[in-house]
Amino acid sequence: AIENGVNDLWSIFDFLMTGFLGTNQEFRQDFESPIMKYEQKEPLKLLTQKVKPFLLRRTKDTVLKELPPKIEQNMFCELSKEQTVLYTKVLADVREEVFDVVKKKGFQRSRIQILAALMKLRQICNHPRMLIPENLNSKSGKFEMLTELLEEAFEGNHKVLIFSSFVKTLKLIEEKFKTEKIAYAYLDGQTKKRKEQIQKFNENPKTQVFLISLKAGGTGLNLTVANTVILFDPWWNPMVEMQAMDRAHRMGQDKAVNVYSLLCKGTLEEKMLKIKEKKKKIFSAVMEENQDYLQKMQWEDLEELFEL
Repeated sequence: AIENGVNDLWSIFDFLMTGFLGTNQEFRQDFESPIMKYEQKEPLKLLTQKVKPFLLRRTKDTVLKELPPKIEQNMFCELSKEQTVLYTKVLADVREEVFDVVKKKGFQRSRIQILAALMKLRQICNHPRMLIPENLNSKSGKFEMLTELLEEAFEGNHKVLIFSSFVKTLKLIEEKFKTEKIAYAYLDGQTKKRKEQIQKFNENPKTQVFLISLKAGGTGLNLTVANTVILFDPWWNPMVEMQAMDRAHRMGQDKAVNVYSLLCKGTLEEKMLKIKEKKKKIFSAVMEENQDYLQKMQWEDLEELFEL
């Protein structure tokens, strides 16, 4: 699958037809760099023509025409007071550090520091306790919205999947469920009795919620008993999120599936939407010969995530 960029194509074809797209160095020079960095249309057109005879894209809309609709909504949350204070302070600190290291070492050699800084900000958007565990009285705008969505789902007797890319977040939600006596199933990369948790959710009517790590449960699960999906935090790669949604929106589903993406207003989560849209469109450009859009991911694109 093309998840990160056109270089994913080279890996696939190098396995299937070694040499068809040249060496990796040649591919990067002839296609990846012109397409991804410089937005050149001719290399994309040539690449699309080369791979088109070997690609067959079958979407669910055409193969599973009886499948109910999937309704996606972005739900924008207000930061709590604690979150606002913490986010503003951490953003000011990491912004100075990141801009300084990029200036000294360049973008390519600063990726680790950039990702570490972004992770701190993303964690705060989920809950202040992600950074300050001992702050037991702190509140989260996302947790308040989660409560509202769950109340609505439970009233309609709907089963719910909750995905997060942070296990710590799942543990905080689990803590909330234990306090409120909400029956749930749980799955992350450390879960040993995976099948038991799946069975508990699929077969027990009282288990209305399934907490799932995005990486551990984004593929390979059939959870069509659920028709509500909550993406608690955004992930960089839209294809990974689509796979998570498809745990419920797949063959066997007989109800419309509602997908809610929780995003904090005025934070990097809002800005991440633009980057995700780029990845969706580069996939479309190769698969559907859409020449109007090309992905460009440079420091200038990430720089806006650190705006105060």
